[in-house]
Amino acid sequence: MMLPTVRLLLLSLVFISRTHAVDIPADPNFTVDNLLGEWTGVAAASNCPLFMKMKEVMKTEPVTKYWMDGGNMMCSSKFRTSEGCQERKVTLKEAGKGQYTYTELGQSLMTIIKLTPSLCLEHTTTTMSNGDVYFDLKLYKKGAESPKELGQFTKYALSLGLKKENVVFFKKGEKCTFN
Repeated sequence: MMLPTVRLLLLSLVFISRTHAVDIPADPNFTVDNLLGEWTGVAAASNCPLFMKMKEVMKTEPVTKYWMDGGNMMCSSKFRTSEGCQERKVTLKEAGKGQYTYTELGQSLMTIIKLTPSLCLEHTTTTMSNGDVYFDLKLYKKGAESPKELGQFTKYALSLGLKKENVVFFKKGEKCTFN
């Protein structure tokens, strides 16, 4: 069932993102406890060249897990390619309610835009050492049902200046799992 607040949030973000791409507000109802656990990737979009290469080899829905390790939040994503399961792991430093920073390919700010018990919408802006700025969106779910927000996800991605080829919807299939 489409949550009216998610629809309204996505539409308002269209306006906000055009004027302040890095000042995307976090979900005011964000709690760490709601984010912790395993999430299944439903869709992603990015203007990063590495993402464009990776989306071609990703075979099925990625699985992302958030957990606490002392005072840090950890994030690990596993995804299947033709070479088997691959893993990406980062340490997230709290930057504000629902916002985290990390360094991987560049300096990244991850914002949890919307979080419900069954849906997570994440926006990350990454500034590379050469000054290039990339952003990505990720839509996750918990449970078997696909979220009804898929159409709004595409509209939002397009409103940020992405093209349809920058958006990927993951196929169901054998997932990589956490032990």
